[in-house]
Amino acid sequence: MVPAMIDKTRFVAFVSVAVLVVSACTASGEFSIGKEPIENVAEDLIEGDLADQLDLGELDASCNDPADEEPGTTFLCTASTDDDEVVQFEARIDDDEDLVVVVSKNALTAKDVAATTAIIRDQVLDVTGVEVAEDAIDCGDGTILLDASQQIACVITDPDGVSWDMTVTFDGVGTDDTTFEWQIADQPRS
Repeated sequence: MVPAMIDKTRFVAFVSVAVLVVSACTASGEFSIGKEPIENVAEDLIEGDLADQLDLGELDASCNDPADEEPGTTFLCTASTDDDEVVQFEARIDDDEDLVVVVSKNALTAKDVAATTAIIRDQVLDVTGVEVAEDAIDCGDGTILLDASQQIACVITDPDGVSWDMTVTFDGVGTDDTTFEWQIADQPRS
């Protein structure tokens, strides 16, 4: 539901909630299991390729032992950053191959955030008729680790240069069904 627009030339008192599927949102990778314990393979993948994708510096990974080694089995992993932040991962023993697939559950890469803000810009135009510049939505630089609320705080600037707080709430990060909704504050920033 989108409340009525008060002023078509700007998004004054504009509050919107839109839901959209984002494909493959977050960092992921796969690695051949070989003879090494599966949880060690997942830890190596997190500390190597996924650390590079996330660009958070070195990661110190730890994985739970999987309940079994059957295809489709999932197990949880975490990794600490140098700043003592925690990245959460889910690892899955692949169904078709001798592989382990690891996906972050609370991290949005800079590429994910850029794709999300591009979709929001399009939706603002569709809903309000207001076209915002490519750099009008600022959600920060680099990878963002989501907290339990799964929200990020952003600022959107209208064509007149007025800035508004915006909240983007994610659901299903690290799945094929990642969605988000966004809401612009009803008053500009002071």
